Amino acid sequence: MTYNDIVVLIPCHSLDDFPTELDEKEAESLLNAFAVAWHPELLASSRVIPSWHRSDEPPQFLADRLLLVPKTSEDWLPYGWIEEAEANGATVVSGKIHREEMTEAALLPLRSVEAGAETTQKPELSSDLVADFHALGFCYI
Repeated sequence: MTYNDIVVLIPCHSLDDFPTELDEKEAESLLNAFAVAWHPELLASSRVIPSWHRSDEPPQFLADRLLLVPKTSEDWLPYGWIEEAEANGATVVSGKIHREEMTEAALLPLRSVEAGAETTQKPELSSDLVADFHALGFCYI
């Protein structure tokens, strides 16, 4: 499996009104979503620059998309949208706060397909390289 797009759903209308008064867990989840979107394995799979989208008007075309839903964006989504997105072929990462658990959930579909198929051996990514890409995602905001 590969992702065609990587999208972070944000709890505002644009980056100009990006929330600054969040509690610690909500802020951590929001910032980690942007960092995880820039994980090198995800970028290599999708071959696109991650983007953001308003969570009150989430994307309509969902097949093969990775959608990162920070904790603070969950209440903005239309009722039942996460289930609908998953039924239409999207991978939705929601309910996560910590970077490691978001990363694991985002990479799981990529790795589960690879485990069942014969693939060439991928080099192990250094933690410094991954951290640099996470920093890039954080700066992207």
